[in-house]
Amino acid sequence: MSAVEKIKKAKISLLLSHPFYSALLFRVECIEDNNCETCVTDGKTLRYNARFFENLSHDELVGVLSHETLHLANCHHTRRGKRDKSNWNRAADYAINGLLLKDKFTLPAGALYDAKYDGRSAEEIYAMLGSDNENESDGKEDPGGCGSIDDPAANEEELQGLELDMQQAVIQALMIAQAQDKCPDYIKRIIEETLKAKIDWRDALSLYLSELSKNDFSWTKPNNRYLHTGLYLPALHKEEPGTVILIIDTSASIDDEMVSQFAAEVQEILSVFKISLTIIYVDEDVRSIQFLDPEEPLQLLPLGGKGTDFVPGFVYIHENGLEPSAVVYLTDGCCSSFPSPPDYPVIWAKYGHYRFAPPFGDVIEVK
Repeated sequence: MSAVEKIKKAKISLLLSHPFYSALLFRVECIEDNNCETCVTDGKTLRYNARFFENLSHDELVGVLSHETLHLANCHHTRRGKRDKSNWNRAADYAINGLLLKDKFTLPAGALYDAKYDGRSAEEIYAMLGSDNENESDGKEDPGGCGSIDDPAANEEELQGLELDMQQAVIQALMIAQAQDKCPDYIKRIIEETLKAKIDWRDALSLYLSELSKNDFSWTKPNNRYLHTGLYLPALHKEEPGTVILIIDTSASIDDEMVSQFAAEVQEILSVFKISLTIIYVDEDVRSIQFLDPEEPLQLLPLGGKGTDFVPGFVYIHENGLEPSAVVYLTDGCCSSFPSPPDYPVIWAKYGHYRFAPPFGDVIEVK
C-alpha cells in the first residue's frame, strides 16, 4: 500500500476514534518529501518520507500522525526560541509520548519515553536534558524516530500570530471532540495549561456552550462526501440543542455598558449553535424577563439597581418549570447568598476585581 493510501486510511481511523487529533490533522497539508528522515511539521505542512510511512503498520502510522498533531496542540513548533533544535525535539517527544502510550496509541520502536518526565513540560524536560550527558544533542532531525517539529519561517511577531491561530484551532478541535464525548482528560489539561493566560473569555464560553449542541455521528445517514470512494462513513447530525438562560446581575455595581456588551457577545455565540436564549434580570429580586430566538435581534430591557442576591433567579427557574440546558450568570461576584446546587450546568461569567468562589458551577473571568 502506498504512503498516500496509508495516510488516508489513518486519517479515517482518527476521524472515527480520536476526533480531536483528526480535526487538527486535517488543517495541515501532507507533502511527500523524501529528503526528511521520517516526518516533520511546522504547523502548516506535514512533510514525510514515503518509505518511512510505507514501512509502518497502520497502528504505528496512526500513532505517528497523532504524535505530530500533539506537538502542534502544545505549540512546540513556536516555543523553541534559541534552544538547541535536536534537544528541543527530544524534550518535546518526552513530554507527549507518555500521554499517547497511556491512551493506547502505538508508536514505532525506539520512540522516546521515560516515566521521570511524565507531567513535565518540554521546557522543563529540556533543562533536565542539559544535565544528562546521555541526552546531549546529536544533531539528528528526529532523535525520537517518530516525527519531529520544525520552526516556521517567521519572525517573532509572525510566530505569535501562528501560535494564536493554532490555539484557536485547538479550541475548535476540542469543541468537536467534546460534542462527540471523545475527548480524553489529558487533552483538556494540556489545553487548559497552554491557554490559561491567553484564552479569551468568549472562546472559553464557546467551549461550554458547544457541549449543549448535541452533535453526534449517525450510521443511518451516510456521509455523502465519501460515498464515491466506496467508504461508508457516518454523517454528523444535530439533535434539539435546548435553551440557555442568561441571568444578568443588574445590581448597582454592574454598569449598563458591561451588560450590553456581554449580552451581545453571548447572543452571537448562541446564534452559531442555534440555541434559544432566555434573559432574567436580577438584583435582589427578579426584575424582568426576555425570551429570544437565535436569529432574533437583541434589544436589552434591563431593570434593577439595588443589592445583589443569587437566589431569586434560580427560584424563578424552578417555580416556572423551566428546564435550561445551562445557566450563564453574569455578575461581579459581590454577593455570598447562593441557592442549593441545581441539576443543570451553571457558568458564572465573573466581571470585576472581587474574589469569587461559588459553591457550584464553573467560573469564567470576563475581561
